[in-house]
Amino acid sequence: MSPRPQSSGSLRTITSFGIAVEEGVPDTNPSEPFFLIVADFDAGLFCVEGPMTDDGPWNLAAGRAREKQRHVQCGPTGTDRDALADEFQRTHKMGGAPPGSIVRPRG
Repeated sequence: MSPRPQSSGSLRTITSFGIAVEEGVPDTNPSEPFFLIVADFDAGLFCVEGPMTDDGPWNLAAGRAREKQRHVQCGPTGTDRDALADEFQRTHKMGGAPPGSIVRPRG
């Protein structure tokens, strides 16, 4: 058995959306604004929300929708609204909807 190559300590994962993620490396700017896909798989629609720095309220709203038997999902995220929407639409073949039309956070 040959020895394993030495790791630099940081692994890169490329998601299906072409986003590189460094595992084991803390986010140096956690407040950098990003956009979030919110998808309604029952209706076949998605929207792009943001920019935002916290997707927690959106995830809570999606959770409330799932409690009512709706198939709503948050994610992926990205810093380029158009690229994020284009890739999600190409991958999932869903129609676009205006922001706020699938779920809305409380508050």
